[in-house]
Amino acid sequence: MKVSAMIQGLAVEVNHLEAEVERLNKLVYLDPLTGCFNRRKLDEVSIEDSASGIWAAIDICKLKAINDTHGHALGDAVIASVGSVIRSATDRVFRTGGDEFVVLFSDCTADEAMSVMERVSPMVEAMNVLPEPIVIAWG
Repeated sequence: MKVSAMIQGLAVEVNHLEAEVERLNKLVYLDPLTGCFNRRKLDEVSIEDSASGIWAAIDICKLKAINDTHGHALGDAVIASVGSVIRSATDRVFRTGGDEFVVLFSDCTADEAMSVMERVSPMVEAMNVLPEPIVIAWG
């Protein structure tokens, strides 16, 4: 076998392994319902990142009532939609529980982080997942 053929074969194998690592990282670190990072990923955020960042906790208000009234499938759609809206505004979003999210804002001021959250709330309320608006609480 020629060296160039061996190198080409190795390059194909490396590409395959890189794709497999990416697939496994998604399984390990992404919440399948929302596409947000999961609690495992949050636990691995380094102290340096978290110490210099600004955190926001977000909760979907009255999710239990939504589940009781409209069913868990629609409740899941609400969770997924809220996660999508938050991710559209910032990229370090973690789903930490059933209806709870955490956002880590790095490289911005507290005022900038607050501005993002003030934009997210009306975006969530404007979603057409339910007949009534969906409300989030954050701080």
